[in-house]
Amino acid sequence: MVDFDLTKELLPGLPAYDGGRMSDGIYNAGDGFYDTRVIAGNPDEIPFFCDGAEMTEAEFNDAVSALDRAGIGYHYQYAKGGIGLRIHHQRRLINVQYCGGRIHANFVDDDDPSVRTPVYVRAVTETDEAAFRAYLAAVRTVGYQTVFEHAIEGNLIAELTGNGHLLHAVYTPGDGTARFGCDAVSEGIDTFGYQTEPKPGQTEIYQFGLYYSVMRVGFTCDCGMCYLIKLSDNALFFVDGGHYSQATEAATKDLWDLMHKITGTPMGEKIRIAGYFCTHAHNDHMDMFSHLVRLYHEEMTVERVMFNFVADEVTPICPEAFLLINRIRQYYPAVRFRKLHMGDAFSLADARFEVLQTHEDSIGAAGNEIIGGFNDTSTVLKVTFDGHSFLILGDIDNRAEDLLLRHYSAKTLHVDIVQCAHHVFNKLDRLYDVIDADWALVPQGERVRTNHDAPKYDVIARTVPYDHFLFSNQFTDGLRVNAASGEIAHHYHEPQVGGVYDGTPL
Repeated sequence: MVDFDLTKELLPGLPAYDGGRMSDGIYNAGDGFYDTRVIAGNPDEIPFFCDGAEMTEAEFNDAVSALDRAGIGYHYQYAKGGIGLRIHHQRRLINVQYCGGRIHANFVDDDDPSVRTPVYVRAVTETDEAAFRAYLAAVRTVGYQTVFEHAIEGNLIAELTGNGHLLHAVYTPGDGTARFGCDAVSEGIDTFGYQTEPKPGQTEIYQFGLYYSVMRVGFTCDCGMCYLIKLSDNALFFVDGGHYSQATEAATKDLWDLMHKITGTPMGEKIRIAGYFCTHAHNDHMDMFSHLVRLYHEEMTVERVMFNFVADEVTPICPEAFLLINRIRQYYPAVRFRKLHMGDAFSLADARFEVLQTHEDSIGAAGNEIIGGFNDTSTVLKVTFDGHSFLILGDIDNRAEDLLLRHYSAKTLHVDIVQCAHHVFNKLDRLYDVIDADWALVPQGERVRTNHDAPKYDVIARTVPYDHFLFSNQFTDGLRVNAASGEIAHHYHEPQVGGVYDGTPL
């Protein structure tokens, strides 16, 4: 953590804030596009198993029992020709296969402990717009320059450059709080996007069909989500990606074929991904993309990557997140990165993207508050195209719901298409009424209409018509705006491909 006098400076090199109460501490909002996981001990240790070792079945079972006794996390997973284990140890992923009396053990991920400065955020409570604007003026007198300004309803957002980093500043009148983050890891939001001439009816949203079942870890999954936005210039905006157990050989090939089909890119020509966005650091929201990068990195370009993962030392994130980070850095070293913040706004082609919320927005008087459960750390993104809008909620729960409703009204939250949060496991009883969507994209099976999650589905169904729910367990579906009528049309509907995990390595 940075060391400075909290009473004399807001953040290092920044003057104290007059006209409000500076928080008691500062918040480590996490890192950027590098591996900074907290590893205790030897990161290259494979416990109780050695690659190439010969074992009897009894010895193998004894080694698994030793894992249990040592408190090392593992689960069984499908393995062709033998028994498979997936071990989480020292914040790393290890695959173990026992086949033909021999052990095959390897790390799934890379350990690349790059050291960079995290994004530090500090809050000022009991403040107002006049004091916030006065502070920005004071910051400019010590060498900072404003490069971006934005407003969403009464929420004011500014980004300034100076002292070798970006200063992201937000004022939210709903709670009388200003938040300031020193970001040395991101590209400035003012240069992050690009814009093309409007092409009505050319932007399309796809919910990729994933195989859902009862959660049997290592074999099947009851969550995961994967979305594609085909931009009007035929580039793709890729959102999340399913669990590794859903990323079977058949399913991944189906996704690759879909990417070619919707962009009209012939096989052999490179797919252009203008942006990859991950809502939060749970692996059912990233594994499919990691798998895709491993298999097809030479056949596609990735221009931008964006997320705002919580700091590993604040609340541990899944090791698969570091696999994702290191794999993209390996294959796309020049990729442009943005750690998204509230109020970020940019265009890709003729679609507009606005960040409504991240986990940073819960920081208050103590300075180290965390938004809630891990799912509440999801970044909420609004996409506007052809006069319509799509809201990506990730896995948010009630604490994030509270913040959204504190900061925004229906003017901002009402959209035409909503991604249903957390696979309809959460009951966002107030938020969906304000969103008042006409279409619901559900990263889950249709069973939520009738099973124990039906009360959560019923909340969404108060505004969304029955036949405007699209479930991703049976089909891949696409929506676009009819250029003639201006209405949203359900134009794509193809069966989901893939099933139970087939042992395909991530």
